[in-house]
Amino acid sequence: MSSSAKIAGAGDETSHGTRQWGSESNITANDGAYASVSGVAGSNVDSYYLRATSFGFAIPTGSTINGIQLEIERKAFNNDADAHVHDAHVYLQKAGTITGADKANTVSTWTTSDVIASYGGAADIWSWSPAPTAEDINAATFGARLAVSLHSTGLGATVAYVDFMRITVTYTEPTGYTHTVSGVAAASISTVDGVATASISTVNGV
Repeated sequence: MSSSAKIAGAGDETSHGTRQWGSESNITANDGAYASVSGVAGSNVDSYYLRATSFGFAIPTGSTINGIQLEIERKAFNNDADAHVHDAHVYLQKAGTITGADKANTVSTWTTSDVIASYGGAADIWSWSPAPTAEDINAATFGARLAVSLHSTGLGATVAYVDFMRITVTYTEPTGYTHTVSGVAAASISTVDGVATASISTVNGV
């Protein structure tokens, strides 16, 4: 079993609620630069979808996708009874279309310091039917969407911030699949698929 983790290569927004994000492309790096969306004082409103795509996966054709984990580093400007933020919807998308289960935590409010929230996991395919394929995951249009609920009961409006969105795909390679390693000295390779090279006696019978 193998895994591959990638941060989004592109960020934008698509229609859902009423509040639009700004600086959406900032979700492509773990660097403290944020995409953000502001609420409305005295109102409870949902944001547009913040959409992450172009992850650049290269899962081998024929692999079985065992699970998909989405991580979002995020925070809120306020977290109190008068103003706070929580998830509205968290989805994956296939070929540009929302697919599978909504993993949003609509109960817990966002903290005012950076937290990496995790959704799904190594054995969770988000109720996709049919199951995801390597081709689905490798496509530039595979990705994730986040919409938030912004709550305010007083004069102040809160703000939601997202630093990055990262996806880890856990998969089983097809029987007979071989890795090609080019230009690397054998002495420099310590593990292959998590197995110490010292424990490998033969490779494809050689």
